[in-house]
Amino acid sequence: MVKKKSYIVWYFILLTLISALEVVTTIFNGKFITVLEKQSDMDVVIRFMALFFGAIVLTIILNYFYEILISKYIESNKFIKKSTVIENLRRSDAKTFRNIDSSYIAMRLDGDMENIMAFKLRQFYPSIFKAIKIVVMMGIVYTIDKQVFLFLLAGIPIMYFIYRLSKKKITVVANDMMETDAKYFSAFESGVQNLTEVVESGNYKKINSRFDNIFLRAYYAYMKYVGYDAGFDSIINLVMFGMQIVIMLFAGYKVFTGTIFLGDMSNLFQFSTAILVSVMMLTGIGKDYRKVKASEDKLNEYENIKRLPEGKMSVDEVESVKYDITFGFDKNLLYKDFKGEFKKDNIYLLNASNGKGKTTFYKLMTGVLKDDNAKIYVDDINLADIDSIDFRKDLTDVVFQTPRTRTNTPAEYFNSKFKINSSHELIEKLNNRNINTEIIKDVLEGTWSKAFKDISGGERQLIFIVSALLNDKKIQIYDEPTSNLDISKKEWFKDEVAKAKVGNIIIIISHDGDIKSVADNVVSF
Repeated sequence: MVKKKSYIVWYFILLTLISALEVVTTIFNGKFITVLEKQSDMDVVIRFMALFFGAIVLTIILNYFYEILISKYIESNKFIKKSTVIENLRRSDAKTFRNIDSSYIAMRLDGDMENIMAFKLRQFYPSIFKAIKIVVMMGIVYTIDKQVFLFLLAGIPIMYFIYRLSKKKITVVANDMMETDAKYFSAFESGVQNLTEVVESGNYKKINSRFDNIFLRAYYAYMKYVGYDAGFDSIINLVMFGMQIVIMLFAGYKVFTGTIFLGDMSNLFQFSTAILVSVMMLTGIGKDYRKVKASEDKLNEYENIKRLPEGKMSVDEVESVKYDITFGFDKNLLYKDFKGEFKKDNIYLLNASNGKGKTTFYKLMTGVLKDDNAKIYVDDINLADIDSIDFRKDLTDVVFQTPRTRTNTPAEYFNSKFKINSSHELIEKLNNRNINTEIIKDVLEGTWSKAFKDISGGERQLIFIVSALLNDKKIQIYDEPTSNLDISKKEWFKDEVAKAKVGNIIIIISHDGDIKSVADNVVSF
């Protein structure tokens, strides 16, 4: 990553050199034409030509390094800001955490960060140098012809007036465009992720209609913004074009009457063009800032998401976990005065119908979700006083109904988590831990190098159950662990958790009636 102080120094050095060279190049161009007009010595012509082209080549080289530096800085700082937002979301309160639309955030925040940093580095800071350059160029124009100077001076407020008329509307339209575009991306990603469910439902017409409506809203919002943006640029360009024609005709008349040289006319035209373009870009900065303002507001919203403080205490052993919970989302109260205790050396079956909050319950119990009305005590220590991140990392293991991992194969997964390099080594470690491998050996060996996407749901579930048993954390939570297992592997699971409960708390969330036979306690809600 680029160090911020070093970046700022080099950024402004390059920007200063590039801005100065743009003025120098224009001066050399006019001098070169004047030298030709006066039919000077060839050595003088070659000298000015060398200076002119040398300045151009140097400008090109500096612009290359300038763009490389900007790109490095933008990407490294996007990473830092994304990390901040992700950390805020991880540490946010339960309701904020639940209401996050991940695809929307990923799409919108990346674009917003790009907009803000690109605006500052490619427009705002350069605009300061453009303003200085305008003053310098206006001074040079003044020395050549005072009438052209006054004409240019009158054109600047006209452009600013046009910008003032358009800025408020462009802000509203830009924000609407980015909002609808992010929702369109979110809907598309959701359609891809839930492809199987859509195919199984067969309700294509309803899904397509909803997607079409979201697309049309995004399309019309985008075209509305393009219309306003193009209209603004067209008006500014027309004003600038009209002023250039007047200056060119006026300067041509002065050359024709012998008042100024042809090189002076070239300088007048090029400087006036550069001044008008710079003024147009400055008014464009105002216009683009209205779009960036919408991005800044959205980014600030996520950068300022309330973080709930983590406790400072840590625990090494868990004898019991007590809970006293009143909690719900919006108007849906999931638990009211729900109390109980999980003790070591026991298996607990969480039994409830769908939508009753079984998953929410274990998230509260492990500190993933936080709420003042969800009181959890680990060995009589309030979970709010414990660092819940370390608590989950060191003491809890959750096997989800549909396990997910960032690794591609079981081989990668077990290597990254346990430094295990082969299925033979894995089976040996399981045997050493007194975990029966006869029933599961074929699955572990047969799937070892397969991609997870090519492994069946039951095999994937089994792999993550094996991982949890091998990990042997103090609190093990299994979410519908037998939903995809055949009878023999269900029995294997029951036998293994019966052994794993020694010294640990085992919590099984399941609708499978067979699990009751291994449970020491059933928690219903």
